[in-house]
Formats: sequence, C-alpha cells, structure tokens
Amino acid sequence: MKEQKTVPVERPVIKDILTKYLECYYTTQPEDVQKKAEDICKKFLIKLNRMKELPIPNDKDAQKYKEIYNYYLGSVPSNNHKIAEISGKSVLKKLLPEFKKIANTYSTLIDSNALVNNLEKELIDPHSNIIHETNHLKRKAEESLKTSTPSKRLKTEDKNDAEELGSLVVMNTMIHDLEFILGPDTASTMSRDEIAKQEEDHGGLLFQVITNDGRLHSLERLLAVKNIFGKQLPKMPKDYIAKLVFDRSHRAMVGLKDANVVGGISFRPFFTQGFAEIAFCAITGNEQVKGYGTRLMNHLKDYCQSVGVFRFLTYADNYAIGYFKKQGFTKEITLEDKKYKGFIKDYDGGTLMECVFRPNINYLNVPGMIKKQRNHVFQKLDLKSKSHIVYEGLNSKPSQLQDVPGLKEAGYRQPNEAQTKSIQDALTNILKAVKNHEDSWPFSKPVDPKEAPDYDTIVKEPMDLSTIQGRLESGFYRSKDIFIANMRLVFDNCRMYNHEDTIYYKCANHLEEYFKQQMRKLKI
Repeated sequence: MKEQKTVPVERPVIKDILTKYLECYYTTQPEDVQKKAEDICKKFLIKLNRMKELPIPNDKDAQKYKEIYNYYLGSVPSNNHKIAEISGKSVLKKLLPEFKKIANTYSTLIDSNALVNNLEKELIDPHSNIIHETNHLKRKAEESLKTSTPSKRLKTEDKNDAEELGSLVVMNTMIHDLEFILGPDTASTMSRDEIAKQEEDHGGLLFQVITNDGRLHSLERLLAVKNIFGKQLPKMPKDYIAKLVFDRSHRAMVGLKDANVVGGISFRPFFTQGFAEIAFCAITGNEQVKGYGTRLMNHLKDYCQSVGVFRFLTYADNYAIGYFKKQGFTKEITLEDKKYKGFIKDYDGGTLMECVFRPNINYLNVPGMIKKQRNHVFQKLDLKSKSHIVYEGLNSKPSQLQDVPGLKEAGYRQPNEAQTKSIQDALTNILKAVKNHEDSWPFSKPVDPKEAPDYDTIVKEPMDLSTIQGRLESGFYRSKDIFIANMRLVFDNCRMYNHEDTIYYKCANHLEEYFKQQMRKLKI
C-alpha cells in the first residue's frame, strides 16, 4: 500500500492561517488573553478535523479549485482528511459561524467579537499579510486551470481506467504545478522574518544605526522614530521619550522603507558593564505584522556583536513580553546585580528581561541556519531510523501482530501470557487507585446528554472510567500504551469541552497528575 501524500486544496491552509492570526493579533496581549484565544482556535481545529465530510466552499474563489478539489476527495481515503491541513481561506470563511459559536463560549473571558471580526476582516482583505494573496498569483491560478485540466492529459479508452488515472494525474499536477495553481509554497511555510529578509535583499528595506551627531539628516530620522515611539507607546510620557532618543549616549537602530522610517529600537550600550539597555522598541502601525520587528532586533544583535556587546536588558510591560520572548529574551536574569543596578532605570509595572546572544551566530540568517540544522538532523536520523521505509499493506487479517509488515523490524515482540497477566494486574490496580481519587467523580461514567446536549458535537471520541474498566476486564488492553491513550482521552475531552476556570477542568488536571504519578511507579 503506497503512502498517501497530503496535498493542500488551497494555500495557506486553515491551520496556518489561524497560527499566523494568533501571532499577529495576540502575541502582544496579556498571557491569559493569549491562552484563551489559543484555546478557541484549538477547539475549532479539533472540531474541523473530526468532520466526516469536507465542506465545499460556495464562494466564487472556490470555483477555480473545484475540479481539483473533487479529484482530491476521490483519491485520498476519508480517514486521512485533515480539513485544517488541506483547506484554506474559502472553507474558513464558510465555517466562520462555527468559529463564532466556540468563541462565544469564552465571551466572559475574552473579547470574542473582536476575535471573530478581526479574523473575518483578514479573510476579506485581498492584501492581508496573513493570507499572503496577490492578484499576480490569482492570474497564474486561472491560467493554469484553463490549460491544465485532467481531460486534456488523459489518453485511454477504458472509462474506469481513465477515472483512476485522472485522479493520479491531477494529484501529480497539484504536486508539480502547485506554485501556479495555488500560489507558492513559501506563502504558508516562510516565517515573517524570512519574508522581511527577502524584502531587504531586494532593496525594499534598509537598517541603520543613528546617533545624535548634530547632523540634520540624523536629527530628522531620530525625530521620525521618536514620533513612532510616542504613537505606539501612549502610556510613556512624550518628553521622556524625546529625552532618551536624542540623548547622545543613546543610539537608535532604525528601519527604513522607501527612505521613510517605519520603526526603531532606542538603546544604550554599557561597554564596561557588558550589556546594552533597550529603552523603546516599536514599528509604525501600518507596517506591523510583516516581520519588521524581528528583523530590526536581529540587526541590533548583529550590530552589538560588532561592538563587543552580547547581552540585552529591558523592562517590558505585559503587552511586550510576548514579543521579547520570541526574540530570545527571558525573565531569568543571569547578569550579576552589581553589573546593572544603578545603571538602568526601574519601571513600575515592568518586567525585567534579558537576552544573551552568541558572537559566532549570524543573526541575520537565522532561518537559513535553522533549515540547514534541521536537514542535517533528519539526514542523521535516516541513517539510524527505519521510519522512511514503507511496507506493503495487508491483504487479510493477520493471525498475530508480529505478522504485520514492519512491526518486527520496528522492534515489536509478542508478549507471553505471563507478561500479559502482569500488565493486566498492574493496570487494574492503577485504575482502582484512580477511581478512588477524590477528583475522579466527573469521569466515573459517560457524560449524560441531558446535562450536556452539545457534548457529542464537540467531543467525537468520548471516554470514561467505567468504559475503561469494561475494556480492562475483557482483556482489551494488551499493552499499557493503549490504556494510557484511553486515560489521556478522558482528561483531554474534559479540557476540550470545559473552560479552564471550571471545577471539571481542574479535576481533570489534578487526576491526570495523580495518574502520571501512579504510572511512574509501574514497573512493566
């Protein structure tokens, strides 16, 4: 049986759209708001992937993909359909009401209207930085569909063979001509830093270090970046911003687009103390969510390497902590107190964060470096692993598990009766201990549909302790792995359906921790 290749019907796929949406809109929000937004998207993706049929989008954009879409459905088994990983904007637009339903269950904890409305705005906007669509790609898609239909490529007299071959041809067409049909692969896989780097390489972006050297050219750019700080940091006094930006001991790394300042970082190096303090960091409003902030920070690291400074300190408010974490900052300060106390100003309500960077790393090419490292690791894994080997499928039910092709090669050994009995006895004792725990009461029996009428629409694989008990008594669990998977399903289902501030959610966390402790004691 050949391995199925997952091919997106539309790019970027729903999973990537939501991931980028959260990055763009919620990384600067307080951590509790970030968590709620992530939970909503996670629940939506789980529900989406558990749909039994792929929803067919009905808007005009979907028509150009319709023929390929139908062939995809016919060539990939239904149990392999991961809607969030093969469908894109068109399907997400159609399913926004479902997304809104889930978001509304969090309405007391997060501004659910803003969450849904901002997502809808990005889906409608043809120039959305999240969706990465251009008119150029649309034209290429239309031209490709006009000249690359399956019927023009088939030459066979047998209709059944023609249909089967048609599916294969279209799938191959999608794999090889995907850049023309659906847009380049980089639209969904490139990081924003890579996109900003490409823009810089083509001359669209320029980064410079500016100091108050008294020249008109420098003062104009410092004034421009000061105005950006003032607008993007409204809680910071304007005169204080001006004082630091124009202070001759401070410097500014500024980003320029079409000769206009679009963002900057104001910093002060303390060479004798071995660190630089970041005072302000901001990108102008209409140029955000494009990776410029990350690119700016990487240029600052590159500059500081050249002057012998390899550590940053900064005070971040709750809205900036997420950004700085992504740039390599941590709340754990490794620099000695005497090195920085008395040198930098304390800010009420701010969190002191530190970033240590290395002299031998090229921070201007981090994405390329990571790709090389990943490829090297995968090459080494292939030398030791057999995971890349695809075995023939089964034609009939095997008499025992080790007859399944590949299991023996993977190290599987059939347990003997004594081992099986030992496993059964150990699992029975663990289940008994879990059922006797004070937090097990919500999970002792299946959820009553009268108490939770929408439960089966959200939780597609219900599980409870009584069901596990029945399976254990019938000899269903031949290994501890299946038992563990069923127990985890109990806890995951609870957290999927309930808010984290409910007693049920807390019981799931407490009981799962107790279950893990019991499993660590298990010597099988």
